[in-house]
Amino acid sequence: MRGVARERGVVARLQLDARPAGVLVGLLLAWCRAPFVLVVVAAAATTAVLRLLGVA
Repeated sequence: MRGVARERGVVARLQLDARPAGVLVGLLLAWCRAPFVLVVVAAAATTAVLRLLGVA
């Protein structure tokens, strides 16, 4: 299970990832029929900013 740490059979904590937010931004822009380059750049920028802020 990626993102979940197990300690003695009990889930210790859930670690969030920046990639789903980037995918969500990309999907939203694609749904709004934004140009493909904008979709890719916005998704990558969202992921990069969240990683910069410390979201794994």
